[in-house]
Amino acid sequence: MEHSLIITWFKIQYLKQRIAVVVICIVLISCNTLYAQSDTTRSKTDTSICINPEIEADYPGGVWNLYLHKHLVYPEEAENKHIEGLVRIQFIVEMNGSISNLTIISGPKELQQEALRLCKHSGQWNAAVYNGKKVRARIIVPIEFAL
Repeated sequence: MEHSLIITWFKIQYLKQRIAVVVICIVLISCNTLYAQSDTTRSKTDTSICINPEIEADYPGGVWNLYLHKHLVYPEEAENKHIEGLVRIQFIVEMNGSISNLTIISGPKELQQEALRLCKHSGQWNAAVYNGKKVRARIIVPIEFAL
């Protein structure tokens, strides 16, 4: 009798494991199907942001520092107070290369508005690329102010 109970217990454990494997397979197949559907039905007005693109968004020609050198106007108040520092601005590079959602991340208060102005007037950027398609991507640019 005891031997029969042990065998039954092992059969139940085996079935539980098989059911768990089947459930996991169903969940994985469902997730893959949903992902494939969302990828093929992505519209041109997609609002998702690519976190890890294959090609990062960047300034045309890779000359961001040249743009900064040419267009940076040191704020008078900061110059008078001998304030230097690094301002970090975060924004989204859209699929068409325009930028949006500019946010000041850090930096001396007296330098932040000039950093923001520089980014707003920087023009078109090169969009990030994922799976051969342009995608929206968030980037953070450092802007160094030194006297």
